[in-house]
Amino acid sequence: MRLPLTLKICAGALFLAVLQAVIAISAFRALQSSPEPSDGQQQQIVSTLARMQVSLAALGSREDLLQAGEGMGVVPFAEYHQRQLQAALEHLAAEGVGGAPVQLRLNLDGYVAAMKELANRQQGPAEETVGSPVSSLRQQRSELEEGLRALQEKNQESRQLRTVVVAKNRESSALLLLILASLGTVLGVGASLLVARRVATSLGRLSYATTVISEGAFDAVPQVDSNDELGDLAAGLGVMAQKLKNYEQICLDASPLTRLPGNIAIERALNDRLRVGEKFALCYVDLDNFKAYNDRYGYANGSEIIKETGEILYDSCRKHGRIEDFVGHIGGDDFVLITSPDLVPAVCEAIIEAFDRMILGYYNPEDLQRGYIEAIDRYGTPRQFPLMTLSIAVVSDDKRQISSPQEIAQVASEIKDFVKAIPGSNYLIDRRRGVRS
Repeated sequence: MRLPLTLKICAGALFLAVLQAVIAISAFRALQSSPEPSDGQQQQIVSTLARMQVSLAALGSREDLLQAGEGMGVVPFAEYHQRQLQAALEHLAAEGVGGAPVQLRLNLDGYVAAMKELANRQQGPAEETVGSPVSSLRQQRSELEEGLRALQEKNQESRQLRTVVVAKNRESSALLLLILASLGTVLGVGASLLVARRVATSLGRLSYATTVISEGAFDAVPQVDSNDELGDLAAGLGVMAQKLKNYEQICLDASPLTRLPGNIAIERALNDRLRVGEKFALCYVDLDNFKAYNDRYGYANGSEIIKETGEILYDSCRKHGRIEDFVGHIGGDDFVLITSPDLVPAVCEAIIEAFDRMILGYYNPEDLQRGYIEAIDRYGTPRQFPLMTLSIAVVSDDKRQISSPQEIAQVASEIKDFVKAIPGSNYLIDRRRGVRS
């Protein structure tokens, strides 16, 4: 799956954000798993225990009155504080103190019952003897006080235990937070280093390829397997290198005099048109009596004629042909022009008209007046050569099948011999029919 480089970076940042959120939520839940009792709850428990101490002390004061023989009014008082203590025990049970309040309730009921028994039986001051009601009352009170102290101690231990548990939970939460944070950091740094390494490696290969391509090694395509913008850049660099290679070949093949493409570009242009099945016409352009002119007027003047002829071909093709038409320089005084079959007459007539007008400026008045120049032919015999003209042999696949550039060259050579035999500047189109697939 293709992921752009920016999306990869955003995905990494999103991953870190989610991981940090998980860390924060986990730590918060761990801290809340065993909460310490609130201060209000603890204050209520402590206040209830304190009221129980007060009620028990009040009952103790009535116990002294019973021993002094003044038991009148003790029973209602005892029952009142019994209810107060029972309500306090129920509150403690509701707050989760548990366990001890059950035994305390039994001790309280026994203590108050002993007070009532002593108050009902008493006729005067009571004496404390073994097994006497006073002795039983004191024993019941002692057990009640012991139970209340045990309850206070248990509550204190419970508070301390809760504090220790909360402290341990906080330590565990802090450790978990540290582990998760460390894990997030390691994963985040690892992911960042991995992305940075891949980016750095790809950039290094691209930089190296750019350097060697700039030095002319156009086959040095960077191997970047990243399916993102860096991979696109590598592919684009490979395409650019291939185009530079083709351009270099065209430049090396181009004529230094006319700057027109040479034989490699000509063959490529023909093959491209043959491959797509496009109808085209190849115009083979040749200068007549060019060697005789060179011998008479010199190489420099001959080069100027070739250069200006190339410009005439190019300009005529642009004015009367199509933008995608092709003009090439085979070499010497031979040129090639590729255009559409229906545009051949207009292009060729424009070329001939411009050439015949241009060439007059390259002869002296005497030769122009005579209409010929005297020069030595290739056999070493003095001859009279007419003024330079231009012959165009046109080969088209409009009415015949052409399969290769070599076949085109062969047909053009045949047509060229016919057209050069005609005096003056002319063009001749091969109209022979053949099978076109």
